[in-house]
Amino acid sequence: MGFFVFHGNKRWPGALAFPALIDLFQIVLLLFCPESPVWLMHTKYAEEKAAGALRQLRGDEEVEQETQGLRDDHRSESRIVRASVWEVVFLRDANWKMPLLMCILLQVGRQLSGVNAVSLTAAVDIR
Repeated sequence: MGFFVFHGNKRWPGALAFPALIDLFQIVLLLFCPESPVWLMHTKYAEEKAAGALRQLRGDEEVEQETQGLRDDHRSESRIVRASVWEVVFLRDANWKMPLLMCILLQVGRQLSGVNAVSLTAAVDIR
């Protein structure tokens, strides 16, 4: 918004290109990062890969204690009852009624407060 006000509408492609270059740089760096040990343990239960990723991240060969912690976390989380989106939306479980109602009321309040209209028209008002 400020860029448009101070530099006019001719130079806006430059304002969009700069963040895109930063994003591209981050994507290239991401290719060299190891997988998350927690993700490897919880989704694939790949204990050796998780230990290898921990070694790469920590730079330490002694990761057995942390791997044991990941193993224990995986066991405890496997006992958690998970709910699908349909179960939450159609309120098949009464425990989801209040959190869903709170989310709906917060979104309705946001729409009724007018904050979206103010943020969308702020650029025009500043000129």
